[in-house]
Amino acid sequence: MSKKSTTDGEDSLVEVVDLKKHYPLSRSLFFSAHADAVRAVDGVSFAITRGEVFGLVGESGCGKSTIGRLLVQLAAPSAGQIIFEGRDLDSMTTKDRDLVKKNLQIIFQDPYSSLNPRMRVGAIISEPMRINGGFSRAEIGKRVADLLDRVGLPHSCVDRFPHEFSGGQRQRIAIARSLALQPKLLVADECVSALDVSVKLQILELLDELTKAFAVTLLFISHDLAAVRYLCDRIAVLYLGVVVEVAGKDSFFRKPLHPYSQALLSAVPTVSEIALERIVLRGEVPSPIDPPSGCRFRTRCWKAASICAEKTPPLIDVGDGRLVACHFVDAAAMNEGGKRAEVKSASL
Repeated sequence: MSKKSTTDGEDSLVEVVDLKKHYPLSRSLFFSAHADAVRAVDGVSFAITRGEVFGLVGESGCGKSTIGRLLVQLAAPSAGQIIFEGRDLDSMTTKDRDLVKKNLQIIFQDPYSSLNPRMRVGAIISEPMRINGGFSRAEIGKRVADLLDRVGLPHSCVDRFPHEFSGGQRQRIAIARSLALQPKLLVADECVSALDVSVKLQILELLDELTKAFAVTLLFISHDLAAVRYLCDRIAVLYLGVVVEVAGKDSFFRKPLHPYSQALLSAVPTVSEIALERIVLRGEVPSPIDPPSGCRFRTRCWKAASICAEKTPPLIDVGDGRLVACHFVDAAAMNEGGKRAEVKSASL
């Protein structure tokens, strides 16, 4: 491996190193000469430890879902490395990559469109086993029945079609299908965002139970910080295609260090009498076609200075396993005596 992940760990299941995904644009009068691609993911690095639940958060359009699709090989990266169990996926032969794909599964956001409406539930769940082979008919039937038990659905579901179920039940079916091959990495892409609040909690509890029971590592992609706090062990914050902060759950929700992380948390409704001062960010999210120079958050940041436009802040380790990309955050910011008053409203 020519490069090194920003998060070292001998027990890492997957490492992402300087990962990029650019979508080319046709040149037209609407785009400048240098704006020739949408930079959906533009140099992302992190590592996920075996057995952990790793959260990926940020506003819509920041590149979260694109990273998920890249990890499960539904899209090819423009640059960078995806290292699974110590092996670079891009350097593998097609045969080896196909074998690895069995260990990379995804749960999509919309349970109404992720299931084939013409297939019965039994066929949907068993399809991965039939495609990959190596299972007898009896083994497939037994595993389908076990998976239905695991996700809380009756065996009679096997002969029914997806339209006969509620949204929460369909997502349970999708979860059962994703676990059919007993993968090592499971990507949950906004898998609870389309569900009712009560059903959402049930699915989160189910994911928590199943990740432990199947010893599966989970990448949980969401903009719902309450769901992330409930489920995740560590969290990475994305802004405009780059990572701005990585932290353990407790330290992140107790004291976010990057200004964008602070703004995100201040926007979360709370029933506590003590709440963060609301940070209203100025302006709109810049276009990923032509992102700002230097720090990409600088056009909306209340701390921005000239250095922010001139130099891209590196993602540095500030202690306690926390990584932050900001010119105004250093190890001193980790002190518990740090003043919360430094986080001020940016409304103008």
